[in-house]
Amino acid sequence: MKKQIAIALLGMMGSVAAQAAIPAEVRAAPGMLFVDWQATAALEGKANPLLEVRNEFGDVIASTHASLTGRQVVRLPAKTQGTLTLNVAGQRDTLRMPFGFGSGNQG
Repeated sequence: MKKQIAIALLGMMGSVAAQAAIPAEVRAAPGMLFVDWQATAALEGKANPLLEVRNEFGDVIASTHASLTGRQVVRLPAKTQGTLTLNVAGQRDTLRMPFGFGSGNQG
């Protein structure tokens, strides 16, 4: 039941799930990524690999060491949107980031 509620809340934030080429389920919300590592990730992966997030232009927008266990939250710039590429230990995956919510200022 708790898991269903959490999934529903993520859905309301406009999350999307990536098809995992990396050993994790990745969900995106404005300003952050939730990376749920699979149990096999720690067994298959190198010790302390780097998790890089790049925008559609190839610029690194976030870089951190991958925990490879449990849930990891990666903070992104607040207005990140478009196609993102995740790189972990030579494995790569892409996902579409939903539109972000602006500050409300116009002009």
